[in-house]
Amino acid sequence: MASQTASPRTSLPPPFAPVVMRLMTMAVSPAPDVDEMADILGLDPVLTSTILSLANSAFFGSRSKVVDIKRAVMTMGIDQVIKIALFSALKTNSTVSENTDTESYFQLWRRMVWSATAAQRLAHQLCPDQEHAVYITTLLKDIDELARLVCVDGNEAQRFACKQTLAEHARHSAELLAGWEIPLPEPGAVQNHHDFSGILNYTPFTQAVILATRWAELEVGGNANPVAVVEFNTTFKNMLGLEKEELNSLRNECTEIYKAYLATLDIAESVPEERYYNHSLRRMEEFYILSMQLANAGGGLTSIASMLAKHLKWRFNIESFDLSLKIPRSRQWTFFQAQAERGVQSKDVTAVEVHRFWRSTETGHIIMASGEQVGEFRLIDPNVSQEARDELTLYLMFVNQAYEQYMMRQAVLEQKASALDSLPVGIALLNSEGRIMETNERLRSLLDIKEDVTGRDIWPLISNLKGFSVDFAWNTFLRDNTHLSIKKIFCKRSTPESEGTCYYLFARKRGTPGHGEVILQLEDVTDITYFEMRNIRQREFLERLIANMRDIVFTIDSTGTITFASPRFAPLVIGKNLFKLTSAAASMPQGWNPDYLTLSSAPVEVELPITKDRTLKLELIITPLPSPTGAAGEFLVVGRDITTVRRLEDKLKRQAITDGLTGLFNYHHFQTILDREIYRARRTGRRMGLVFFDLDGFKQINDTLGHQVGDKTLIKVSEIMKTKIRQGMDFPCRYGGDEFAIIATEIEPEQLQAMALRLQTAIKEHFGGKLTTSTGLASLLPGELGKDLFNRVDKASYEAKSRGGGLIVWAKNTE
Repeated sequence: MASQTASPRTSLPPPFAPVVMRLMTMAVSPAPDVDEMADILGLDPVLTSTILSLANSAFFGSRSKVVDIKRAVMTMGIDQVIKIALFSALKTNSTVSENTDTESYFQLWRRMVWSATAAQRLAHQLCPDQEHAVYITTLLKDIDELARLVCVDGNEAQRFACKQTLAEHARHSAELLAGWEIPLPEPGAVQNHHDFSGILNYTPFTQAVILATRWAELEVGGNANPVAVVEFNTTFKNMLGLEKEELNSLRNECTEIYKAYLATLDIAESVPEERYYNHSLRRMEEFYILSMQLANAGGGLTSIASMLAKHLKWRFNIESFDLSLKIPRSRQWTFFQAQAERGVQSKDVTAVEVHRFWRSTETGHIIMASGEQVGEFRLIDPNVSQEARDELTLYLMFVNQAYEQYMMRQAVLEQKASALDSLPVGIALLNSEGRIMETNERLRSLLDIKEDVTGRDIWPLISNLKGFSVDFAWNTFLRDNTHLSIKKIFCKRSTPESEGTCYYLFARKRGTPGHGEVILQLEDVTDITYFEMRNIRQREFLERLIANMRDIVFTIDSTGTITFASPRFAPLVIGKNLFKLTSAAASMPQGWNPDYLTLSSAPVEVELPITKDRTLKLELIITPLPSPTGAAGEFLVVGRDITTVRRLEDKLKRQAITDGLTGLFNYHHFQTILDREIYRARRTGRRMGLVFFDLDGFKQINDTLGHQVGDKTLIKVSEIMKTKIRQGMDFPCRYGGDEFAIIATEIEPEQLQAMALRLQTAIKEHFGGKLTTSTGLASLLPGELGKDLFNRVDKASYEAKSRGGGLIVWAKNTE
């Protein structure tokens, strides 16, 4: 019964037909009655026809035609009838009207179908005796949202109540079902079905509902972040203890049932080609790793376009495309055009001009960031297959998220740079042609600028408003890539009306030649000297900027001694040598020492110890700083923290090559290692061999003691394997199930026999003879392929098994 203190919405009359309400009550009943079910179905001719049609279908295999609804229920099973009837009745009684938000309506149904389908399969893993109850609970959890869409055309009281459901609909669904006296087995599952972050606090029943809800939101909810899909499936797999193939199988099963239900309910997929369930998890993880390279790119938009071009060439063999990109809130775009024979060309253009350069008239993939269009990709190559285009669509969805992450970092830097507006120094960001991209308030005041000058040439504004003539040194600075900076002082002669005014201009290029940017600084130095200005103004500017940067900034002398560091690291590093304090993540031909400063300008990855137990991974970019002639050079070092990125990359790499249970190399990497070592053996002329065995008696352990004991047994076997092989020369693998292999390099047949015997003895002794091995051995024959070597050793293992097990059998040298 409904609580007397329930909210006013519990008194809202049900918007569905009586047959729907009776079906909901019947669905949650612990012991549904066949006669009552037949009576309910008889109230609705459409439902009666649907159930009779299914009962007579080949799927249920009735020997004679079923014409009685009660017999149909008995033929199909009452639980199955309840699921079909409730879905069909809800759909039939929630029709679209002229006031209904059609897209929201069908999107809700897609989520309901997927979540209910998935919930039953998850319950099979988490709480097998409650599958039906979990299915029904998951279906009814969105009853509030469905009721709101249905009662749009209702009376004023209903419309008001519907508006109240827009927030906290999970709690409202629980209240509605309680008010309608629908007794759920676990009401908390409805009220908490969105609490994915707190899922471990609930019963397996509620966990199944929560997981199914989140899964539906990501797979079919529309506009889901693909990165979130990859992260969810990893969490999902680990939580249920599934192998990757088991997760793929579960996902494929849900997909097929989902599509069948949509067809039955006459619900169309709005953008099926963009649904993640059409793509394998392996493909999504691959694109996720590629997109992370974009998200962490350095070097501006040009580097983004170049990296994108490499991905398209390597992964899709696509070399011809158009791409436009911009920074959010900027009016200037960079247009990139890629062709096989010319590579990637770029040009800075305005929003109006960008449309003149497209080689295709069809709208491509739009790139969004913070609700704003910041780019577009158009494929030019007409020979790309539809399958590749579908995968390209998925990849570009990851690109969109990566670019937004990249822009979020850029936006943070822009916000920090907003402090420039308060400085008494005029600052402008120019493109490589000297046109204005950004200015601060002080520069606008110095040049008496009142209108928007974005995209205009900076020099006419300086010369016209301050009386300076055309300057050839400025033009040379812009056009000649060997001129990286310029310094000038301009003085306007005094007149009877005003005193003379002096301005100091400093500009420096950054980025690649022809595609970089120019930072310009303009100051009124009439009342102070140039050196006083530099010591006061520039120091204030740099200290504010560096203190707020996320990256770590150092300056070092020519020996590598750190002379300046970001405030939070200064106490740890000032006065120490950068090359001794850090270690390079990869070996370098020239070595990690002061010679690197003059021999290379490429970014380098290093490890910086912070505490005894904590080390940062940094990507360092080292840039020479201008210095007076004859003085020892100084260098600017900017370090980007990539600790989290590398940790994630290492985790994904381990997952890709190792078995999740035993830590041995997995099936797929076994094939890779085998082919590699065969090639190496042929090249070096050294012998190699292969050990392949399965476990005698393992099925008995699994069947009598359970899968957990079985898993522990497999783990122990893998540990024994690791102790009986030669480190760095032998490669232990789990081929699958209770089958294992060892790829042994630089080994003679008698050594291979001894290794197998050691392993067989150790396993037998550890398990007291209850677990033995049927082992096959083979040495690589001249010219033999990996598949042939494996076939021979597999047959030898099978022969050992067929002879009673616990034996070591050498493979025959021919098939």
